[in-house]
Amino acid sequence: MTTVDDLARRLQVLNPAQLWLRFYGRFLFVKPKSGLIVLAVNACRDATSKGSAGNPAPEQSSKTNHQVFLTIRQINCESHGIDPSSRLVATEVVPFQGALNVWSIDGSSIEVLGKSALGWPECELIPLADLNELAPDCEVNSRFLDPYQALQDPDSPFTAFIRIHEGSQFSFHLPTKDFGALWEFRAPDGSVCGDPRPLADMVQITMTLPRDDGANLTFKQLPRGVAGTNSPTATISVRPFIEPIVVVSFSNLCSTPTLINQGDYTDREFASFYNIFVKPPDDKKLFLPHLKSFVPAPRQAEAVQGDVSEPFAPFGDCFLGAMIKT
Repeated sequence: MTTVDDLARRLQVLNPAQLWLRFYGRFLFVKPKSGLIVLAVNACRDATSKGSAGNPAPEQSSKTNHQVFLTIRQINCESHGIDPSSRLVATEVVPFQGALNVWSIDGSSIEVLGKSALGWPECELIPLADLNELAPDCEVNSRFLDPYQALQDPDSPFTAFIRIHEGSQFSFHLPTKDFGALWEFRAPDGSVCGDPRPLADMVQITMTLPRDDGANLTFKQLPRGVAGTNSPTATISVRPFIEPIVVVSFSNLCSTPTLINQGDYTDREFASFYNIFVKPPDDKKLFLPHLKSFVPAPRQAEAVQGDVSEPFAPFGDCFLGAMIKT
């Protein structure tokens, strides 16, 4: 069986030393003319909530909580000015790889420097949900393309800002790729956008990693509601150790299991992605992913067609991401 690591290793062409930036869960990949901006979405905020003046004013959901983390093996990193929030050690269930350093990056602006351009595949086996397709008439709010404006507002729909200057990207669906899950975008008015399709919940950016110098991730902490122009800069240096590949994982996942409504699995948290727009789509035209069909088990040949009527956790431990071009 081909794994996501097998696919990623095929990207090793010239330099075997590589940095893999992996994003799991609720991240919005904004593609401006150059580079890439990755926004950790506050998935507990609903794009359909309205403020008293009629403007979008998302409210915090009481159902669950999302936290955004950065994880690197301790042997592959050295931090300067930013201590890990915690450390983890793998058990005997998996091969021992040493301790993992974990940083909470809520409110952080992170810069991943690079000298080359960032490339995107023309055809992806499992694509990300595309907001350009789902809301073609909506305008991206340009203030969210600046880390200070994206993070410092207490009502900001984003919790972390990552800017990447170099690499090549591919997307994948991790926990249920063997179940053949297909999603259909539905709006409350009954309209459907596009055909049923698989959707990605993991994105990897692959970068060349100099063996001698490694690479630096620079951090600025931008507390909500506080001017951050003078925020100190911290650095995490990453470098190869024995193995030529360094994996840096970003996660923005729900802290509790997702509840499944029998007979209607709709990813309602996806509405939070629409907060990237100056004005989100009208409530009646807010397209959300609805699980259309899946193969219940790898050994069963026939897919379950039509609306899913039995409990099923299509995300496993991960949740859908999205992209948009500006």
